[in-house]
Amino acid sequence: ESGVVQPDGTYTYYISATDGVSTAATVSGTVDLDNTAPPASITAPLSGASLSGIVPIKGLVTDAHPAWPVGRLYYGQGAIPTQWTNIQNFYPPVVKDSEGNVPTLFSWDTTTLANGSYVIRWQGYDNAGNVSTLDLPVVIYNLVINAPAVSNNPFSPNADSQKDDTTISCFITGTSDYTITVKNPSAQVVKTFTGHSVSGNVSRIWDGKNESGVVQPDG
Repeated sequence: ESGVVQPDGTYTYYISATDGVSTAATVSGTVDLDNTAPPASITAPLSGASLSGIVPIKGLVTDAHPAWPVGRLYYGQGAIPTQWTNIQNFYPPVVKDSEGNVPTLFSWDTTTLANGSYVIRWQGYDNAGNVSTLDLPVVIYNLVINAPAVSNNPFSPNADSQKDDTTISCFITGTSDYTITVKNPSAQVVKTFTGHSVSGNVSRIWDGKNESGVVQPDG
């Protein structure tokens, strides 16, 4: 009555009515007061961890009045992300198993992402509209060769100015020394390119010749 918010719990309400002559039977019911956000936790990976490859994300979220879904897992790029990518939604219960093991929420393939800082966000929801948010900063580093391709396939190194060469290209996620080796149908090396890449696109032009400058046979 004094305007103080009451603690969480189950409250009983009663409704009565009278018209001055007769009195209706009183009815009652219960309502749950829930002003507490569902506790959410991530046990792996650890805050600030350096990640590579496929990383299991393990976590928990529980509440007496779980929403559907009860948890949502996101990641954002950068130390302070401005956009979030939803990885997966989770439905109750998200709790330890009978042997006390924390469940794996998701196996995150970090090789598909650019290297750098990221934040994993784990949010818990309940049916009272409470939301808990846990942000976990991590760093991703993988040395991966992505998107290998050639520009002309087939090509014809016959000096007619029509597809006389082809560009071999890829994207390397980390700073590295690279080697591109061209082999003939007998698995013999005919051409080798080497270089240094600072995390980016690599491309080398092959004119169909071996190291001696001789045009190679069809194949």
